[in-house]
Amino acid sequence: MTDQGLAFVLVVVVAVAASGVCRWRGITPALPLLVVGLGLSLVPGLVGQVPTPETVLVFLLAPLVFALALETSYLDLRGASRPILLLAVGLVVVTTLVVGGVVTAIDPATPFAVACILGAVLAPTDAVAASSGGRAAGLPRRVLTIIEGESLVNDGTALTLLRVALVVVAAGSVTPGQFAVTLVQSIVVGAGMGALVGAFVAWLLSRIDDQVVGNAAIILTPFLVYLGAERLGGSGLLGVAIAGVWISHSGSTRARAEVRLTSSVLWGQLAFLLESVAFLFVGLELPSTIQSIHGLSWWQFVALVVLTVGVLVATRAIFIAAVRLVTPAHLRAGRRTSLVIIWAGARGPVSVLAAFTIPVTLADGTPFPGRAEILAVTFGVVVATLVLSLTLGPLVRRLGFEPEDDAELLERARDRAASAALSRLDSLVNNARADGMVVPEQLVAGLRGAVLVRRRINRRSQRLTETYLDWRRDMLEAERLELQEMRDEGVLPDPVMRDLLREVDVREAALGPAD
Repeated sequence: MTDQGLAFVLVVVVAVAASGVCRWRGITPALPLLVVGLGLSLVPGLVGQVPTPETVLVFLLAPLVFALALETSYLDLRGASRPILLLAVGLVVVTTLVVGGVVTAIDPATPFAVACILGAVLAPTDAVAASSGGRAAGLPRRVLTIIEGESLVNDGTALTLLRVALVVVAAGSVTPGQFAVTLVQSIVVGAGMGALVGAFVAWLLSRIDDQVVGNAAIILTPFLVYLGAERLGGSGLLGVAIAGVWISHSGSTRARAEVRLTSSVLWGQLAFLLESVAFLFVGLELPSTIQSIHGLSWWQFVALVVLTVGVLVATRAIFIAAVRLVTPAHLRAGRRTSLVIIWAGARGPVSVLAAFTIPVTLADGTPFPGRAEILAVTFGVVVATLVLSLTLGPLVRRLGFEPEDDAELLERARDRAASAALSRLDSLVNNARADGMVVPEQLVAGLRGAVLVRRRINRRSQRLTETYLDWRRDMLEAERLELQEMRDEGVLPDPVMRDLLREVDVREAALGPAD
């Protein structure tokens, strides 16, 4: 392995280890990862190990956007579609143009298209940073849906604008008509590719019993969608987001349970890995990126970052205030909700990875104008907004939002589900006996008892529920130890024991995660 490969592996290992410690301690990992990255920047040979822009797009950004999309509810997005689309499309366009205009006004030598690249990179918000504080403070579900839905959809919008801006810079000059055609083509082709592949994979998952093959299809999806859309002139990341939401919605009812379980774990781990690496890269590359800006001191850099954050917050506040003014009273968001949404504008991994995708040189070999400045300001804004995001939780509590209590809803849902199961059992028994099948009463009683016991302990107390689950896990562990002992005694062949252990593991997985 090359020195560059070893350095990259070391960075990934450190990112995962640091993020794992943060999860263990219950700490949001973004800022600690930045600090660790700053520390690693002092190690010779590590700085500059960031992959090429195309590698970042295909192997980091596309699967990260896909992982976020898989965790998004289509129904929640549809229910809050109006505010989400206004923020994810309208605000992104306004932010891109405003940042571009401000940069050009401050430095007339900077082309407007180059300034708009910075605006497009900083336009998307980060769902994890924005919602973690609000969720912990008990922010209502609809507000969280708007914040998280905005973050998912605005990734595609912002990165589409970034793609168009890069085309403009590379071409030198583009007419408004050409700009419009490029933008429409990016959206239509990207969305079409995402819907087409998403529908096909969802159909495939409904007919595949093998979870290995099913998950392999899901793993390939973001790469297939991205590369296909980009090949046809569309926005690959917009397509990836649409495919992920489509598969998530369809798979909740049509895919096999084993595929859903393993896919959820797999993509949760991938999102954890990709976000960890992205945040650590910010700290790792920040010092060298700032040093690469000629004629700009640290104090000037800090002032530029503060100015950019101020422009972003002010643009977001004015846009949301303007939307409230033109929205009918019965559809208008409350002042408290608007204030929280304004403040939930932290930037994160998507902005970082998007900045890395800016080419190092143009087609003629000349350096890409302003690339170092865009990277440095992006890193600085991400750090600043992540620090500000720590105040979101206290703000939510200060505004007096009441946490939603789902206990009654959960009990009603469990009762209805249990009643449906018992009704289906009665139908199965009656049909089987009508066909002449002998159905032992012990079998029926065991099936019925499992449902009734679960419903009763859920009704009586959470303590009984926990006791039931703990005892079931202990019993399954006893089965597991006995099978291993039989294997060690030579009574049970190892392949047979592995099959039996898999059965025990499936029964334990059905109990849910242990606390």
